[in-house]
Amino acid sequence: MWPIGSVDDVRIANVLIEVVHAIIESNDAGKGQRAFNRFRQEYNEERPHRSLGGGRRPSEVFRSSPRSYPATLPEVAYPQDFVLRKVKPGGYMKWHGQIIYVTKALEGEYVGLKPLDHDRWELYFARLPLGVFDARSSKIIKPR
Repeated sequence: MWPIGSVDDVRIANVLIEVVHAIIESNDAGKGQRAFNRFRQEYNEERPHRSLGGGRRPSEVFRSSPRSYPATLPEVAYPQDFVLRKVKPGGYMKWHGQIIYVTKALEGEYVGLKPLDHDRWELYFARLPLGVFDARSSKIIKPR
């Protein structure tokens, strides 16, 4: 269990436990969602919070971001000199018949490998460097 520091922490933990139990006991995710929605309504719109100064409610201080969020994200594109591999279910890619673990978070996405030298490749997701793939050891060395 994690350290609990305030009454709010205890309350949040208890509500989340209640939601999980509602889902498990009834095998009904809808029941758990309704329990969480009730908590969210009270927490954000009814209960004042000392941490917001003057006992205001989160719904009183929340402001939507002026930036728009696209309905669908653009497809990731890589430079021409990159070699692409699709991350398979389980978080793996194939490299010359070998299965190399990348990360489950990128299942179904393409990663790009930028050649460094004969046996080493910089591994990217979009513009994010994930590490260096060493083809000799078949391992990805994570960046520091």
